[in-house]
Amino acid sequence: MRSGLILAVGAMLVLAPMARADWNTTDPWKMHFPQLPNNSGQYMGGNILADDWQCTESGPVTDIHFWTFADYIQPSVPVYAIICSNIPDGGFGYSIPGGQEWGRYFYPGQYTVRDWVVENVHHWQFNIEDIREPFVQTKGEIYWLGLRIQQTPDQYWNFSDNHFMDQAAQWTGTEWSLLGGDMAFVITPEPATLCLLGAGLVGLVARRIRRK
Repeated sequence: MRSGLILAVGAMLVLAPMARADWNTTDPWKMHFPQLPNNSGQYMGGNILADDWQCTESGPVTDIHFWTFADYIQPSVPVYAIICSNIPDGGFGYSIPGGQEWGRYFYPGQYTVRDWVVENVHHWQFNIEDIREPFVQTKGEIYWLGLRIQQTPDQYWNFSDNHFMDQAAQWTGTEWSLLGGDMAFVITPEPATLCLLGAGLVGLVARRIRRK
């Protein structure tokens, strides 16, 4: 009985850090690789910023994390997120977002924000998790994540040194145009799945204890 209890508690302790709302560099992801923030970026006005990623695990996109400059972004404003298909050659010699396949507004209380420091410069890490009615991605496919923060003055986005495929693009109202860098973001496995796994382990141990 004692060994079963230790196993259950140990499993929950292991899973608990993975089920947090925020994300750290030691946590898992389900895209080509995390695109971590650097200290460069660009003003976006009211335009949508989008960047491509390749799915490495089929299933729902329930957790999205991205970074902005803390000095320019309010941490309690609506966030608009979209997911688009990929057009490998948009007619300009580079890929661009295709048709929108999913979109959602997220309001304060539907995401969390934490401080993230890069070489003494403060950034915000936005964490959108446990998304209801999420987009379902397919392993090996390339998609585009588009984001817009609803605030005034202009939004100022983080770029990343972790380059994948083509650079990020912005929607100008008539077309997609490439920017000078890659967007800082990461798509991760859903915490709900990890919590359910932990609950299942505890239930299994409890049943074994009852049988004894």
